[in-house]
Amino acid sequence: MKLLYFASNEHGGLADYAREQACALAHRGVEIELVCAPGFPATAAPGILRTEILRETVKR
Repeated sequence: MKLLYFASNEHGGLADYAREQACALAHRGVEIELVCAPGFPATAAPGILRTEILRETVKR
């Protein structure tokens, strides 16, 4: 099974939750393509392909 995971938040609780959920799914054998910004927290789980095509959020 393959899943496209769109993670629009790059910092904070939602980004942490998205990373943990993607890792848990990958450990269950789901192939994940994670669409995120370059600042998204690192994912070290096998089976996750990071595609960093979103722009980073500019903080003012």
